[in-house]
Amino acid sequence: MDLNLNAHFYLIHAFLPTFQEQGSGNIIHYTTFGSAVGLGMGPQRHGYFAGKGGAAILTRRIGIENSKKGIRANVVSVGYAEGPLVDRAVNQANGDHEAVNAKRAANVPRGVQIQPLEVANVAAFLSSDASSAINAAEIFADGGNHGVTYGP
Repeated sequence: MDLNLNAHFYLIHAFLPTFQEQGSGNIIHYTTFGSAVGLGMGPQRHGYFAGKGGAAILTRRIGIENSKKGIRANVVSVGYAEGPLVDRAVNQANGDHEAVNAKRAANVPRGVQIQPLEVANVAAFLSSDASSAINAAEIFADGGNHGVTYGP
């Protein structure tokens, strides 16, 4: 809970007074598609999903409560993505990278995992003036995972 929820709370409240004073700000937080659907990734994950879900709600509420002050706050919820965290976990378990990546890709409706650049592109858009009408939203960079109901 400290990392998945409280860290978001403390970070927002560290910057919020400055954003309010200057009359503008743009907060983008990352969570996981599991925060919306609460499935996948094995047993005993309730604390993880509760923290991530709380971070998503917290961020969206900050956007709503501070919108008239020129502050936006949005959430990027990431799905099964390739990257160093997964690689590290597979290495620690002496696992087969190819098998793990194939299984993860099979869980994504589009059939391939999310690439880090795809997530970065969503954040770049939310950081730009082109997204000025988007506030208090949760954008899913998950290849469609938030819309499915399978998994443990």
